[in-house]
Amino acid sequence: MSTALRNRFTHINFEYNLDDWLKWAQDEGINPYIIAFLTWRGGELLFNFKPESTDKAFATPRSWMFASRILERFDPSIQRELLDGTIGTGAAAEFVGFLKLQEQIPSIDKIFAGENIVPKDIGLRYALVSALVSHCEQSKHYDRLLQYSF
Repeated sequence: MSTALRNRFTHINFEYNLDDWLKWAQDEGINPYIIAFLTWRGGELLFNFKPESTDKAFATPRSWMFASRILERFDPSIQRELLDGTIGTGAAAEFVGFLKLQEQIPSIDKIFAGENIVPKDIGLRYALVSALVSHCEQSKHYDRLLQYSF
C-alpha cells in the first residue's frame, strides 16, 4: 500500500481474546454450535491467520460471524463449500466434524424433562455439556441442569 493511501486510513492494532469474543457472540446471536466449537478448541481457531500461507480463506473473529450467517441462510448441501471459502478448509473440516458429533447428542429436551442419558464417548459428553448450557434458560432449567450434573 502506498504511503499516500496509508495516510487516508486510521490504523489500529487489535488483539483478539476468546472470552471477549464469546461474550460478544452470545449477545449477537452467533450460532451456538460455533460458540461451543471455539470454546472446545480453546480459541486456537478463533484467529488462525498465517501471513506465509497461500490459502485464500482463514479463520478470524469476523469470518466466524460470516460462518454463522452461512449456517442460518444457506442449504446444508452447500454449507461446507461456503465454510471452506470463509474460515478455511482446515477449520471448516474440524467444524463440520464437530457438527456431526452434535447429531449424536442425546435429546436436550428429554434431559431437561428428567431422563438421565449420559453418552459413553468423552467427545459426545463435552458436546452434550455445551448443548445443555446453550439451551438452558436459567429460571426454567437451572435446577434440572444441576441435578443432571451430579
